[in-house]
Amino acid sequence: MEPSAQLHRIAHDLNNLLGAILNYSTLLSRQVTDPVALADIEQIRSAAEHAASLTLGLLHVEADHEKDPAPVEGPGQEVLDA
Repeated sequence: MEPSAQLHRIAHDLNNLLGAILNYSTLLSRQVTDPVALADIEQIRSAAEHAASLTLGLLHVEADHEKDPAPVEGPGQEVLDA
């Protein structure tokens, strides 16, 4: 499997897991009344939302790379230029 396809698959898998974390933390927050526990649940939700935005960023980077791949530079460049 191509690295970009692997990244895409991993990002989607992560997004699915984060969706479950966000949904279950929302359900849990509706059942909990303890303010300390609610604050902990909010920390879980906040971390999951941040992770979801990072995952979305990975998908955007991968999509941008597919549209306009960066030039290859470094060792072996002379072989590519030949």
